[in-house]
Amino acid sequence: MPNRPLPEVQDGEGGCRIITPADMSAILCLSPQRRCGEAVLTPPNSNLLFAERAAVPVLRGDLAPGTHLLLSAVWAGNPDTFAPQGCPQAFISDDAVRFVTAQEEKHLTLSPENVL
Repeated sequence: MPNRPLPEVQDGEGGCRIITPADMSAILCLSPQRRCGEAVLTPPNSNLLFAERAAVPVLRGDLAPGTHLLLSAVWAGNPDTFAPQGCPQAFISDDAVRFVTAQEEKHLTLSPENVL
């Protein structure tokens, strides 16, 4: 079986997209501390099911000592159906995180022992 060509990688501040003709993976930073997206390419034969290399989108950044809340949105599927405008926005308060999209809004309450 011939090796697949390397995927197209779109990375930079705030996220990473890995695109092949058949599928796409993306990770987007929703945190106030902006992280940079990049693709990690696994070595050949590092997966028990597939001998070929894999590409994984990741977020990296430097954090000062202390407490941080890291938020991200992750998506995988057909590249034709990816809609970056559908990515949620995150709004952080002292005891909750509010996620907002064009279609809906969700609230996540932080427990007292985990409040920032």
